[in-house]
Amino acid sequence: MIILLLQLHYHVKTVSEDAVVTTVDPTMETEGSKTYTVTVTGPDGKTYTTTYTETLPKVVWSEPEWKWSNDHNEATATFTDNYGNEVELPAEVTIEANEDGSKTYTATVVGPDGKTYTTTWNSPMPLGDNSHLGMYIAMMAASAAGLAILLKKRKESVAE
Repeated sequence: MIILLLQLHYHVKTVSEDAVVTTVDPTMETEGSKTYTVTVTGPDGKTYTTTYTETLPKVVWSEPEWKWSNDHNEATATFTDNYGNEVELPAEVTIEANEDGSKTYTATVVGPDGKTYTTTWNSPMPLGDNSHLGMYIAMMAASAAGLAILLKKRKESVAE
């Protein structure tokens, strides 16, 4: 509902009428507009029309929010525009095996703005078939044993 002030023969009259709203939706390339038009019949019997137009900014999309499936074989990207509209798009996922046995997952999607977006997720080194794990445990055990021997010798030398 639009409130319209009409000045008729030095008298101001407030009229409340429903407005006709015409909208031209904005795009990423062009601004849009929203025009409100109110037509009333004044006390003098004449028809009066007034309009008000506001500019709607161009559509701008956010950077994506990524969601990975539990196994990281699938991903989606959610984009939000400056009007609060959301678009969720499926991403193409590629998997690359690394020398250490870990994997790099790369998700790629073309957003609603036509730009290409990517993100990666690196899996940790697998524990089951990693020969370095045994060596690491042995080194930790040796370090702990060595430290215990040093502490025992120090304690004996202090006691003497």
